[in-house]
Amino acid sequence: MSIAALILSILGFLISLSIFKDLSLILCVLAIVLGIIALVKKKGKVICIISIVLAVFGLIFVFSENNGTTVTSNNSNTSGNNSSTSQNTNKEETKTYGLNEEIAINVSGNEYVLTITGIQEMKERNQFSEKTPAQVFLIDYTYKNISSEDTIYISDMNFKIIDEQGEIGDAYPNDTERSPQNITAGVTCKSQMVLCVNNESSKVKLQYFDNMFNSKPDATFELDIVK
Repeated sequence: MSIAALILSILGFLISLSIFKDLSLILCVLAIVLGIIALVKKKGKVICIISIVLAVFGLIFVFSENNGTTVTSNNSNTSGNNSSTSQNTNKEETKTYGLNEEIAINVSGNEYVLTITGIQEMKERNQFSEKTPAQVFLIDYTYKNISSEDTIYISDMNFKIIDEQGEIGDAYPNDTERSPQNITAGVTCKSQMVLCVNNESSKVKLQYFDNMFNSKPDATFELDIVK
């Protein structure tokens, strides 16, 4: 059990240095649990302690805001709130971007680009859902892996939607024509997601989180609604 804890902690620590923070979180937690159990059973005390320490450091990297993430707008004609560069880990507020504005995201040397290409209100409702939102939106977005050795995967779990009343919305189980996929360097993915809000709005904010466990978004999009 102590060996298993050590292996999980090593994997969790190494993965915490990549973009797969969610996988690292699971591995580190499992390593800590196994390490504690092995300690209680007095099996491989030294190995258990090393495993727990490594897993704790992995968790620190997972939840650390200072992960070297920079966000840069690739649009040369941006002005005002659509500032060209934002180093999110060192600033209180993220910059605001608009529709069809391509932003480059660099995470410790791994670069990819993200663009919100469309948003429109949907009249369809899922008859099996218990949610009763005021509005449901179909959102088109595109992302391209520029130089990341790890695959890039962006889904509705990386986004939070906020209505004009400042209330956060949620994902909604309507069907889409294009689903997100893992992509390697040089590959582009055009995808869709469905989000909803509880208050009627003419525009919404869309927060993007490279690491869904971060407390601050890496970029915020302000989008007008197309009826």
